[in-house]
Amino acid sequence: MDRLLNLQLKDLKPLQFIDKVHVLCNCSCGKQTIVHIDNLVHGDITNCGHIQNTVVNITGRYFGEWYVDSYAGERQWNVICSCGFKDIKDGGKLRNGYSKSCKKCSRLINLAGKTFGELEV
Repeated sequence: MDRLLNLQLKDLKPLQFIDKVHVLCNCSCGKQTIVHIDNLVHGDITNCGHIQNTVVNITGRYFGEWYVDSYAGERQWNVICSCGFKDIKDGGKLRNGYSKSCKKCSRLINLAGKTFGELEV
C-alpha cells in the first residue's frame, strides 16, 4: 500500500474506486475517507480532516521556471524564477501549474517557436 503522509491508499481493487477519480483511503487516525486522486497526487489532501491547516513542504522543488526558496507564511512561498526575479506565490497555484514563471519569462516562453514575418523566435 502506498503511503501519502497520513493517508494510506488501500489496495486498488475495483471496489476500492468509488468512481473513476475517487479512491477510498485509510487515515492514520483509523478513519476512512474518500479522496479525489488529483488531491492525493498533488498533496492537497493528506489526512481525513483530523489535522487542520497542514502545509505541504515544497521547499527546494521546481514548478516550471520557479524554484521554491522558503515558506513565507499563510500558504505563500518565496520563489525565484530562472531569470533571477524573486516573488511570493501561493503554494496551490504552483502545484496546480497556474503559475509557471514570472511575467517576463512567460512572455518569452509564449513567443518561443513563433514566426513574425521573416523572423522566428
